[in-house]
Amino acid sequence: MVFVLAALLGVVTTFIFYPGLMSFDSIYQYRQVVGDLAVQNYHPPIMVYVWKLGHAIMGPGGLLVINQCMYWAAIALIGISVHQNWLIRLFVVLVLGLLPPLWIHSATIWNDVGVMSAFLLVVGCSLLLRDTGSRWVLVVGLVALFYGLSAKHTGLPAAIPLFFLLSDAWFQSRGLQPVSATPPWLRVSVLAVSAMASMILASFLVGSIGVEKSTKWPTIALWDLAAVSLAEDRLLIPESVLNYKGKTGAETLALLRGSFSPEVNGPLVEVVNFFPGEEAQKELLQDWLSLPRLYPDSYFTHRAQVFGRLLGVPPYPVHLAFEHRIIDNDLGLRLLNKDSGFFNFAIKWVSRSVDTPLYKSWVYFALLLLCLCYSLASLFRANAFDARVLVYLALSGAAYVLPLFIVAPAADFRYTLWMVACSAVMACIIICRFWLAGYEAGNKQAKE
Repeated sequence: MVFVLAALLGVVTTFIFYPGLMSFDSIYQYRQVVGDLAVQNYHPPIMVYVWKLGHAIMGPGGLLVINQCMYWAAIALIGISVHQNWLIRLFVVLVLGLLPPLWIHSATIWNDVGVMSAFLLVVGCSLLLRDTGSRWVLVVGLVALFYGLSAKHTGLPAAIPLFFLLSDAWFQSRGLQPVSATPPWLRVSVLAVSAMASMILASFLVGSIGVEKSTKWPTIALWDLAAVSLAEDRLLIPESVLNYKGKTGAETLALLRGSFSPEVNGPLVEVVNFFPGEEAQKELLQDWLSLPRLYPDSYFTHRAQVFGRLLGVPPYPVHLAFEHRIIDNDLGLRLLNKDSGFFNFAIKWVSRSVDTPLYKSWVYFALLLLCLCYSLASLFRANAFDARVLVYLALSGAAYVLPLFIVAPAADFRYTLWMVACSAVMACIIICRFWLAGYEAGNKQAKE
């Protein structure tokens, strides 16, 4: 019943949003899928390759179908693993799978969604692996980890705890009996590090062989330099990356002030070159790295504001809560059911949640920290696998969002998506496997 419900919800979601909600970045990658552009590494090439495969079988919505399969399979696996009661399992699938920020993004063609869906599948496979010890479940989990890691290289810190989670589940399914004098934690670490090193190498090869090379960090560097320049009222951006040559510093600052956005770096493309040459990159990198040392107040104030907007900390509103359309394009891509009542109901339903705590990333971050404290206390009382799962998830979610304080290129909600998923899954595990199980065990003991 759990898998039937998850499959039904996946089919309904695919029907409502086919071929998937798409922004400019999504359309840019679709051009690579259909051959209008060469495959580039500015966005993850693995996403283009998987989309090409799905496109050959299912048309332009192929990647939506693949993401939905990963997402709902993961939700179903988590649902059947957290409790034995079938009603509670169905309830978990409904609540977790239809949580507005997770559900609407599962239908969006972004690499952040691929990461979330793949990493959720790793968690589901780990919980199932602990109970079954199936080699096929281990293989699926490793493949999902590889895809998630390749879809967002900055997600490596978040992937590390998941390698340990999957490895821990594998040895847990075999009783963690010591072999010779090797302690269990050492065997888990050896397997996790070996798998991680192999996949990092494979991910690097997939993202570099036969693709056009480009760098993404200049967009972040130029955004930071522009923010500090405006705060200090002096031009700190190298002239070699400016689009307008020969202007005075005051004139360029005026142009920056007119195009600068505190939420996203895109508008700066009118004033600066996001793809400078090698020599210009060297000068840009040096100037960017010197900001924390030379202008710490302005730099960290800017970064703190970006992080606050990213988490939706009051008074900042949620920025780009979700994509609600396929942007205008000349490729014939459009939402097939945009005018249906189902689509309009779905968009209105999600829109109503944007101004509630369900869509505030800081709430999930606070929940993550609370769950981490609870899991560490549980782990201290008994070194149980369930407690270790919570620790792995908390570390993964925190490792995903904390680096964004420095490297976030915008304040989009989607950048916190995996952290939100980690917090929601942890809450389900704690409620179902700890509190409900403890309550039921207490009732049973009282009856006896």
